[in-house]
Amino acid sequence: MISTPIIQIDHISKSFGNKHILKDFSLDVKKGESLVIIGGSGTGKSVTLKCILGLLTPEEGSIKIFGNETAGLSLSEHEKVNGKIGMLFQGAALFDSLSVIDNVAFALIQGKKYPKKKAYDIALEKLNQVGLSKSIANAYPSDLSGGMKKRVGLARAIASSPDIIFFDEPTTGLDPIMADVINDLIVSCVKKLGATALSITHDMTSVRKIADRVAMLYEGKIIWTGTVDEMDKTDNPYIRQFVEGSSDGPIPVEVV
Repeated sequence: MISTPIIQIDHISKSFGNKHILKDFSLDVKKGESLVIIGGSGTGKSVTLKCILGLLTPEEGSIKIFGNETAGLSLSEHEKVNGKIGMLFQGAALFDSLSVIDNVAFALIQGKKYPKKKAYDIALEKLNQVGLSKSIANAYPSDLSGGMKKRVGLARAIASSPDIIFFDEPTTGLDPIMADVINDLIVSCVKKLGATALSITHDMTSVRKIADRVAMLYEGKIIWTGTVDEMDKTDNPYIRQFVEGSSDGPIPVEVV
């Protein structure tokens, strides 16, 4: 018996004025897999995540999460779905006015209404899981390095033990060593939770580390899917050009 995908995106389209970002976009994410969407800047990767989260509404198509239609739900209705989703934002997106522990415990206290002590205990556990000690619990985001902010953001993303975790360009702005640390943490945290992961990135090192399956977005559609091994062996000219970072190929290079 084939299980229903955790996320089912079926022929969605999303435009801003005359600019068509997603056009007849379809993609399934299976339970427990880590799927990474690759593609150039401005191809619609972030728009895809926003449509799934209900922050944007597609003009056409269907988005099902856990088998239930979510496209067109109000933000308040979407909050119930999003309660099962964790998110690591591109810039970590920590609340500057909150301490580290309050950032990590935020969804537990505000969303799940946990008592503060219980939420703090979980937050400290998650900080430890991402390699941060309780000594930074009372620090503020302005006190942290870029890598520490990412780890705090990851701790917050996994604090509620979500069924789905989204990773938006998780290694952007990090040096190669810290990027590798974050990639390893993503793999270990997702595996420990048994979660389904959907990531967007153009960092091929990250792709090779965290992906079970890769999907390439180009001109508003998914034009190719496969494993990392299949990605490295395919003769698809779009994949080859993107993976190799070449200016020579079917993807035009915009010169401003």
